[in-house]
Amino acid sequence: MQVPLLVQVPLLVQGALLGLSAAMLPGPFQAFVLSEAARRGWRRTLPVATAPLLSDGPVLLVVFLAVSRLPDAALEGMRVAGGLFMGYLAYGAVRWLRRGPEPRGAGYGGVLRGAVMNLLNPNPWLFWGLVGAPILVAAWQRAPAQAVAFLVAFYLALMAVTAALIVVFGEAADRGPRLRRALLGIAALALAGFGVLQVVTGLRRLLA
Repeated sequence: MQVPLLVQVPLLVQGALLGLSAAMLPGPFQAFVLSEAARRGWRRTLPVATAPLLSDGPVLLVVFLAVSRLPDAALEGMRVAGGLFMGYLAYGAVRWLRRGPEPRGAGYGGVLRGAVMNLLNPNPWLFWGLVGAPILVAAWQRAPAQAVAFLVAFYLALMAVTAALIVVFGEAADRGPRLRRALLGIAALALAGFGVLQVVTGLRRLLA
């Protein structure tokens, strides 16, 4: 049975607002995106806005198979792994600061790094396990079209806001090499900070 559009509107709005919030809240993925924009330019970084489409598929699958929750030990282990990976990305940003600019041609290499970073980031697992999955399951039980509407609205808002942040940050970085290096340094510090925080938090909870 076809679901009337008016029935889908609340879920569309809900999905869009959640996607907007996910894109605007500071976190490891946002720090990575901004560091890429400062280092490579916004045109080359823009495809990274689609990285959650690659990383969230396995997250959704595991969350549904695990009854919308992961074991605490697995989540904390993922937190530690994600923190180490963020440290590696921060190190790459610092190396750029030391050796100078890179070619800024079009490319999609950052998409894979962004997907891996997001996959190792516990935030998507927490969101889909504790917030998104219950909404999605309830919508699917009413009508699959409503669940699809929620997902489409969420990812369109998430990617649109992320793309806007990439353009703004990249344009600011392009105003001069000094500003670009300063912005990249800030993004690298943010990546390192989030990485250390995740490693320390994960190890504390694993050893508790």
